[in-house]
Amino acid sequence: MLGAELQCAQGLAEDDWSAKALGFRYASAGPIAIEDAFTILSTADDGNPDVSRRAFGALFDKLEYIYRDDPDFDAFRALLRAHVIRIWPLAAGEPLLGQPLEERLVHSLLSASQETKIVPGLLDALLTEAGVFAEGDQRLPSRKLFDARIFPTSFCEHTKRAA
Repeated sequence: MLGAELQCAQGLAEDDWSAKALGFRYASAGPIAIEDAFTILSTADDGNPDVSRRAFGALFDKLEYIYRDDPDFDAFRALLRAHVIRIWPLAAGEPLLGQPLEERLVHSLLSASQETKIVPGLLDALLTEAGVFAEGDQRLPSRKLFDARIFPTSFCEHTKRAA
């Protein structure tokens, strides 16, 4: 599954044998190589994380639904889950690959706006002023990611009151 998605992400022709060989090359090299493969899959054309399920293609859905309870995939599923938690703006309690998320690690401008009820334009300006985003950052609100532990929504709300 991993090799097939890597082939697709790299624009290579789909070939079952070479997909299996490519997937094996990453998987047999261990967790760091698997993380590298996940990074390849989850990096959008603009170099930012793709914060959607489609980034992982059928791999995510198969691990989420078809192989969710298969213990043979536990370690691989745990690696994918750890990767996704670091790049997707998921709220605490949201289910991810069969387990609820313990804490939010990442916010997007959009998720922080929804959580704080501060309109995205104002929140963007406040967070840019606070140094969270670079001046002139033109990414979409859903793609403007930041560390939710360093800048929790309480920081956003406090910043608004201070302004």
